[in-house]
Amino acid sequence: MARKSCLIFSTFLEKEHKTQFYIPLNPVFTRLSGDGLQFMDEPTAGLDPEERVRFRGVLSRYAREGRTVLLSTHIVEDVHQICQELAVLRRGRLFYAGPSGALLRQVEGKIKLVHLEKEHQLTELQRKAVVLSATYESQGLTVRIMDENMLFPEAAPVAATLEDAYVYCMGGKAHE
Repeated sequence: MARKSCLIFSTFLEKEHKTQFYIPLNPVFTRLSGDGLQFMDEPTAGLDPEERVRFRGVLSRYAREGRTVLLSTHIVEDVHQICQELAVLRRGRLFYAGPSGALLRQVEGKIKLVHLEKEHQLTELQRKAVVLSATYESQGLTVRIMDENMLFPEAAPVAATLEDAYVYCMGGKAHE
């Protein structure tokens, strides 16, 4: 598979930064033409799955032609499918820039599943690990964590995803 041209992913832009630095475009009505840099703000938000896949193909072809797309999105699956190079902004500042594979390697081996019986145990868990997600089930909770300090050797390790890496970059999810 040929290496795609660099596509840039940015995320978590606070509103005051977003309006200052990004030109929002509606990609459905914006024709990808010409040379240079293309700005896109949440280009697949609101599209059905079939149209998202089709539009990702359009962006991939555009990149293959040597053009650069500045893509601002929170849809991590789009980033995974399109981008080989990405940048993550946290609180309006550059937090990570580089290949998506390198970001994944930073969390590889540290993503684990922990099963909790009671909801109040989640608060305690959040003091020890970055909680990536929590799924409520009939017999408690299954919590996906980043075990940075290897405090949970009994927890089941699972494959890391780009979404795990993104949530980790953002500091984890607060329990709601």
